[in-house]
Amino acid sequence: MFKILRRQLYLSSFLLLSLLLWTQRGWGELPFTLRVIPPYPKVEEIIEGNYPSLSSGLGVELSGTLTVYIATNKAQFEKLVGTGFPDWGLACALPSKRAIVVRDPKTIKGKRDLEEVVTHELTHILLHWNLTGVHIPRWFDEGLAMSQSQEWRIGMDFTLAKAKLTGSLLPLGDIDRVNTFWREKADLAYAESFSALLWLEKRFGPEAVPRIIKGLRDGHSMNGAMWRATGLGLRDCETLWLQWVKRRYNWLSLFADTSLLWLGLTILFIIAFFFKKWKQRTILEKWKREETLLPPSDDEGNPLSP
Repeated sequence: MFKILRRQLYLSSFLLLSLLLWTQRGWGELPFTLRVIPPYPKVEEIIEGNYPSLSSGLGVELSGTLTVYIATNKAQFEKLVGTGFPDWGLACALPSKRAIVVRDPKTIKGKRDLEEVVTHELTHILLHWNLTGVHIPRWFDEGLAMSQSQEWRIGMDFTLAKAKLTGSLLPLGDIDRVNTFWREKADLAYAESFSALLWLEKRFGPEAVPRIIKGLRDGHSMNGAMWRATGLGLRDCETLWLQWVKRRYNWLSLFADTSLLWLGLTILFIIAFFFKKWKQRTILEKWKREETLLPPSDDEGNPLSP
């Protein structure tokens, strides 16, 4: 009896392992043709590794051919995307051409990780590929690409806090013109876009965004898609998001953020350390001065009288 059970256990384990190997092999296969010009294995690995989760998470797929151009110099980049593209952009998605153009990866190092850049643009392609001819608000487009590539940084919290405290937050509709913004204003536009997507997911759950995309695919306007996904129209959602931003981003709540809290504590620790060293040094110098002012002593150790 024991031998039979052991044999069945071995057989079940073998079948399970075979199934896992088969499914993992399937995950690595893309349902579209990928061309990278010139060949750049790292970019191919990024797309092959991130496409499955993007596709399943957003409920959209790619087909046909996707071409990724690696521009080795500024002239080549401008030839592919045009001269009107902002200098601060590191890559560009061209949905109508089913292409992504990436600046020379050597220029990306030290600014943003290559995986973030490629995943960001791949999200744009996925979205527009499935919503041909549909107007997608830029804040939704960029916010989605940033959330999928996990680009949030501490500096964005400061950007939003500063804009809130100075009354310079942008209406979400203005973000449609982000490519015409100077760098600082563009940073604010991207931070707001990501923040709006974060608010949507926090308020209505992780399925809200795929439902909005489905609404757009079904032919609804952004306002209609938002209404069907959240029960609120676009204007009401923006009003509630803005209220959330104003409550969340002030100097006190800013440092309530865990990462910022640890940063602040680190800075305070460094200041306290140097203050303590300075105080110790001051006390030692004071003692040395006092020693030079003590009256001379006699042989018995008693101070000499005048």
